[in-house]
Amino acid sequence: LSGVYARLLVVFIFTSFMANFYVASLTIELADMNYFPSDLQHSMARNFTLITSGGMLGSFLVGWLMDRIGLVSCTILTIVMGQLHMLIVIFCSGMRAPMIVGFFVYTMFRQFLFPVFIACLSARLGFKYFGMLNGLGFASSGIAQLLLATLVRAVKGTCHVQMEEGCSQGYWQELHGVQLCVLTALLVVPLLDSYFESRTKTRSFEPKREEFIAGYGTTQEQVEDDGEACEAGILI
Repeated sequence: LSGVYARLLVVFIFTSFMANFYVASLTIELADMNYFPSDLQHSMARNFTLITSGGMLGSFLVGWLMDRIGLVSCTILTIVMGQLHMLIVIFCSGMRAPMIVGFFVYTMFRQFLFPVFIACLSARLGFKYFGMLNGLGFASSGIAQLLLATLVRAVKGTCHVQMEEGCSQGYWQELHGVQLCVLTALLVVPLLDSYFESRTKTRSFEPKREEFIAGYGTTQEQVEDDGEACEAGILI
């Protein structure tokens, strides 16, 4: 695998895993943390479903942004939205209004993932093996999703089963802290791509020293040949 494709694959697998994990675990997390009454928890879960269902509108935005600011900037923006969502979940999980805002941020984060990945594939690797590379990317992401249930079992508590004194709230906050760190580390990938792209463009505009010397030598020989031809003409 090329370095470009490997970096794209790493970003896509981790970000899509985080996006799908939040969908799979939201209701359990709300019940474990018990920041809201049960009826309000159900209401927030319905709000989450409604907001994510309207996320298709974000597809228009991501398409417009890819044309306006480029793929590297859109990749950075996608990761930053994931970070913002994690910050809201960590620091504002007990407040209803910020959590609703977090649902909108999460929806945009999820909507940006797939178009940006597909666009990066076609722009950086071309269309010769596009179908195979795209399929491999989604297959790898799907295999990673098999770990969702295992991770939920590892971090969930017991409060969602029966709320009683001394029940465990699980390790949700610790997990979100790890997710925030992973997203921060993933920012290195688009920054590296931007650096390599700028170096490639710079090299493409630099004239090669050997070609310059060869061209100079050829020109000098032509001048000497022309001078000899002129002298021969004068003598004749």
